Amino acid sequence: MIRRLSELESPRYDGGEVPDERIRELREGIRLHQEQIRATVQSARQLGVYHRLLAIEYINRSMYGLALEELDRAIRIEPENPQLFYYAGVSAARFAKAMMDAGERERYFARAEAYYLRAIELDARHTNSLYGLAVLYSFEMERHEEAEPLLTRILDRQTRNPQAMALLARVYAATDRLEDAARMYTQLADTTGDPDIRREALRNRDLVREAMR
Repeated sequence: MIRRLSELESPRYDGGEVPDERIRELREGIRLHQEQIRATVQSARQLGVYHRLLAIEYINRSMYGLALEELDRAIRIEPENPQLFYYAGVSAARFAKAMMDAGERERYFARAEAYYLRAIELDARHTNSLYGLAVLYSFEMERHEEAEPLLTRILDRQTRNPQAMALLARVYAATDRLEDAARMYTQLADTTGDPDIRREALRNRDLVREAMR
């Protein structure tokens, strides 16, 4: 701690020796403040828990604007937690839909994109963020081509992920790759154990095949 405090001293100590008298002052400062510092850090950690809990409750009640505010506060405390950025992305995207002004709506979609990208930057295998960003690109921003690699990254590791398969089939259809879309819907129907998903996949496949005629 003495070494680190010395590094933060006045520039006149940079690269030189810190005088013994100043070292004694630093030691006394550590003695006086260490317990209070520990308590302050612990309090901040608990404050982070509070903001996360409150954000979860807001999300559960579809109060996405308030959830986003709490998540931003939690991120100030835990700026390298990918889960916080994921939930912030979800909240920003959902809150955007409440905006009547098109420009404001687009700004919140852009915020959602930035949150998802940061979560993926922190954890390249963060499936929820990869999928959330793909949904944002495909459904809200009409950037289908950018959704495709996100979904293939998920399916490279989770080959039977039904949500990713269904969305990838939709992306194929939206980009006029109808044969690929029909193939993906068929693959989804063949691999899912959920009868509702299978039925929907087959229905969508038939619609795609009809459009191919």
